[in-house]
Amino acid sequence: MVKRKYCLDSKKGSIAGFINSKAGKTGTFYMTYKNNSEWNAKIFRGVIKAGRREYFVIQDPTTKQIFVLSYSNLDYFTL
Repeated sequence: MVKRKYCLDSKKGSIAGFINSKAGKTGTFYMTYKNNSEWNAKIFRGVIKAGRREYFVIQDPTTKQIFVLSYSNLDYFTL
């Protein structure tokens, strides 16, 4: 299976709609947190639950842990 890499543009509304349309799919999300001494970059893997205007929600399929992630920290993602 070929994974596609999706990059962000400046229109968060269109990215939110796209993420929301992919609800139920598993993805890998690459986030960057500036000025964080513990971890600058973090990778989240999970099933997309919802995409909203400022954030999106994913759930780890193994631990069932839910993450609310901000688009402002999202670099790119693969589905």
